Amino acid sequence: MKKESLLKWYLTFQKWKFIAITIFMASAFVISGCTVVARDTRPARKRKVVVTPSGNAVVYVKKTPPKVIVETPPPRPHTSAIWISGCWKWNGKKYVWVNGYWDNKPQGKEWVPGIWEKTPRGWVWRPGYWR
Repeated sequence: MKKESLLKWYLTFQKWKFIAITIFMASAFVISGCTVVARDTRPARKRKVVVTPSGNAVVYVKKTPPKVIVETPPPRPHTSAIWISGCWKWNGKKYVWVNGYWDNKPQGKEWVPGIWEKTPRGWVWRPGYWR
């Protein structure tokens, strides 16, 4: 009789344990969907964007780009690989660093790195290219 009551107690405990875990997980799922997002109430800054004849948009940034970060490249993956240095990109609100990477060098070409160019309207990113 003692074994039967112990087994009954254990099964009841397991049932309540399952119910408690299920309620906890359901609560966590519901609560995680209720997130509060702070909104930026500041007025949006105007950006000067010019669309060139080729259809590319040119964004003029008033803020001077930060100094370039000197990167130490990882080992060269193969002999025809060339290191393309990282650069600062403008994401619409601030400058963000984009890490450098190894790229395959096209035969007879050389890499011309991108630069930030100061113009009367602001700073403009001139992307790098193979020449």
